[in-house]
Amino acid sequence: MSRSGDLFDDFAQLHDEYRPSYPEEIVDDLIRFTRMQRGTKVLEVGAGTGQLTRSLFKSGASLTALEPGQNLAAILRRNCNSEELKVHEIRLEDLQPDEIYDVVISAQAFHWIDYTLGLDKVYQITAPHGLLCLLWRIDTSEDTAFYKKTQPIYKRYYPNNSVSKPMQEYVSDFLSVVKNRDDFSILVDKRYDLTECYTEDRYIGLLKTYSGVIGLPEHLRREFLDEIRNVILNMGGSIDRIFELALIVVGRNKKGASF
Repeated sequence: MSRSGDLFDDFAQLHDEYRPSYPEEIVDDLIRFTRMQRGTKVLEVGAGTGQLTRSLFKSGASLTALEPGQNLAAILRRNCNSEELKVHEIRLEDLQPDEIYDVVISAQAFHWIDYTLGLDKVYQITAPHGLLCLLWRIDTSEDTAFYKKTQPIYKRYYPNNSVSKPMQEYVSDFLSVVKNRDDFSILVDKRYDLTECYTEDRYIGLLKTYSGVIGLPEHLRREFLDEIRNVILNMGGSIDRIFELALIVVGRNKKGASF
């Protein structure tokens, strides 16, 4: 997954503690849209420490997870603690097409893969009825007071706007790539509004798992996080963050299909 496992693996414990899981409504829709049930063979790409994985067991499907980070994979195995889950410490790009899956799922990870190469691989390892289901969290907090107060801080530490590409752009790019292919069709594009409240400790912990923050030199990372923490404390010690969660389902040669 283009180095994402390497990037996050040194922060695996923080990733496990602070990365959020997914609301039950969204997981239920995912299971319904992909028709996951007992006997369905599912591959999760970039499973992390199991933020989504743990919620998929209720489907009864046969689960296999790819997580290239050794530390992340170890926590994933511990969290799930199930003989029903196979974990492979490998990237999707390096996976051999030895097994065919009904559904491939990736939550907040598929943008680390070249979309053309990723879709080619998904085509190789899925059955003719195969589905690819992706989840992405898109920050839509631009109009909040916290966002406006922290933008000057981001601009100082990331003067070239290098913190990260907006997630909405990754989602839009993926949809464009699919629309320009003949072998896949977009079956579902559903969005959900989420508002999450964070204490200053929890939000700082979450920031420590973000690639843009991880990429800062250690001394700058500490200074940056201290400034963000002070903003939260000055706002009463907690903040709301607003997200749009995108649930995308893509099918092989299913133009015109609907749910």
